Amino acid sequence: MKKESTFWIAVLTFLTGVVVGWAIFISPVSTEIETRPQVGIGGAPEIDVKQSSALEMIKNWGEMQHSTTKLLIKKYGEPDEVTPSKIVWYDNQPWKRIIVYRDAIQHNFPSPHLDFLEQTIEYSVTEDKFDELAMFNGSIIIDKTSGELLTRSDKEEANYLALNLADEIIKEKKNVEEARNFYTDQNQKLIGGEITEYTQGLLFLPGVGAPDSDMPHL
Repeated sequence: MKKESTFWIAVLTFLTGVVVGWAIFISPVSTEIETRPQVGIGGAPEIDVKQSSALEMIKNWGEMQHSTTKLLIKKYGEPDEVTPSKIVWYDNQPWKRIIVYRDAIQHNFPSPHLDFLEQTIEYSVTEDKFDELAMFNGSIIIDKTSGELLTRSDKEEANYLALNLADEIIKEKKNVEEARNFYTDQNQKLIGGEITEYTQGLLFLPGVGAPDSDMPHL
């Protein structure tokens, strides 16, 4: 009787092992891993840019706006808004907002180019620095009420450069003339295909300060 009980215990143990092994074999875990989206440069899932609905909607825009939008979609994903005159992305670090405009603005510093790519960060600027930033680069815009600092150019690298130098002017690391000379030198390197720390990202943490809603004046 003892030998018979031992035999059936062994049979049950074997069958249990078979069932567990089969369950692991058919488990969907591997499928879940394989279908997880790939992460692109800007933290967004990679998409087929050629299939972008936004690109289709702006196919008649200027060549530079179209090619820049293509790069931004590849980096940040599909835009949040597409209108007849602009394309907008929100909350893609370090940017609070990214806008590509259909209509460009001529800008001759440091060399003639078109401003159509606007990128915004959270950054409060004190009033005593307004004039210096305006003298440094007319495409830098201060929005005191919302606590934003934004810049426009024809490429993201140039916007990084402008904001990095604006930050150094505000912190009195460079004066206006030094910043303009440095910008010109860095821009020449950028045109030549050289990326430096000033053109590959922000060298400071945005989000300094807060919106300034001002005071009633009645």
